[in-house]
Amino acid sequence: MSDESQNPNQPPHKPDGWELACAGILEAEFGRKQSDAVANAVAQLAAQENKIHWQQRVRARWESFSLFPRFVVSLACTLAIGVAVWSLWLNFGVFLKPSPKSSLCVISGGLNPQWAGSRQPQIGESLVAGSFKLDSGVVELTFNSKARVAIEGPAQIKLTGFNSMEIKSGKLSTYVPVRARGFTVKIPSADIVDLGTRFGVNVAADKSSKVDVFEGRVTVSPDGNTDTNAQQLLTQNMAARVTRGLVISANPLDETFYPQPGRSEIVHPVNCGFDGPLNIASGDMPTGFGYWSGPAYEIVGTTLGIHPQHGAGMLHFQSPPDGKDSTVRQVMDLSAYKAMLAKGDVEIKSSVFFNRIAADNENKFVLSVAAFQGKPENVAALWAQRKELAVAVAEKELAADADPATWEKVEVSAALPPQTDFLIIEMRAVNSGGTPDAFTGHFADLIDCALVEPLYASHR
Repeated sequence: MSDESQNPNQPPHKPDGWELACAGILEAEFGRKQSDAVANAVAQLAAQENKIHWQQRVRARWESFSLFPRFVVSLACTLAIGVAVWSLWLNFGVFLKPSPKSSLCVISGGLNPQWAGSRQPQIGESLVAGSFKLDSGVVELTFNSKARVAIEGPAQIKLTGFNSMEIKSGKLSTYVPVRARGFTVKIPSADIVDLGTRFGVNVAADKSSKVDVFEGRVTVSPDGNTDTNAQQLLTQNMAARVTRGLVISANPLDETFYPQPGRSEIVHPVNCGFDGPLNIASGDMPTGFGYWSGPAYEIVGTTLGIHPQHGAGMLHFQSPPDGKDSTVRQVMDLSAYKAMLAKGDVEIKSSVFFNRIAADNENKFVLSVAAFQGKPENVAALWAQRKELAVAVAEKELAADADPATWEKVEVSAALPPQTDFLIIEMRAVNSGGTPDAFTGHFADLIDCALVEPLYASHR
């Protein structure tokens, strides 16, 4: 007797999907009837079964791991998500609205600044949102966005964001790198938005304002005026006067009328990280710009247990045929920086990392930079007489340690006169013992240069 007959009050049995499919198949095969509905039902049930099996396989695989592998995988996923969130914050978080206690900028330089009141913020100190009054002197602020602003007293300012500020009176100028594009300075009755790279602002006692663009572009938008035709785009060597919401073209002033923030221009030697075999030559001295040359060296990856300081490659010094020091040099063109050099206070700063394998003998490395005027003709003679012919020379020696796990940094600097046209930069491994196989494990990596301009007051 069936269950149904035993329980007359129980609802009739409802066939499941597989029973319906089987009934349909029997009817289609033995009754010779075509049934698209049955075929679709079978396909749908099979797909659902595969999905369930896939989920079960994944779950079974995960449960087969012991506790420690599960912990490692979970930790790795958590770290990956954390790194992604941190990267997004670094790239976009600087433009979010700050909390009242958030640090917006740091005082990165000063020329005898005197602030109003008894409290005198110091160089290196972070500043939060709020109003500040500078009675005299010049102060440089570096915002979290990396925009830099030089402010000359007497001036009244208000810090409003990681990439924005307001000036109520006084003079300032900016240096806005690419990552800080959109840096905004609010002035009485208008907003100035930087599209790169440098501009100056002077707010007079009557609240009229002057905007001068030294390099790049800015937009000037009158307060409360939503008409895009009222917005003005100013480009290099253009100026405007803003008064009562009107933006009127004006004669540009020289940038020396304004204070100037410090500026650092990275001047990479070609193939400065030695991450490939390009731009290298074998020989004594380079005869032109943009490649490394030396009598005996190679570009390598991890060698003799020493890993590159950065990237995939590094420079390996080898023994030259004459058994003397091993040298590698490059000639660098500075003609693109003549306007910057013309100010007369620019420094060249260069650095490189050296390393060597553990050894009993003492070995030294040397970084040298020499600046010249004119064209790089007869480079070998210029270098040989650099102390007499160069307009600037800087050199520093390193007595290397014997720890291959540590890269040691060497830095040199020198003032560059306005007439500088090119540099010769040299890395040298010194053959202290005079042996022909002295350089089995001597390396250099990540050599770089920067032109550094100091903070200026106005009317220099």
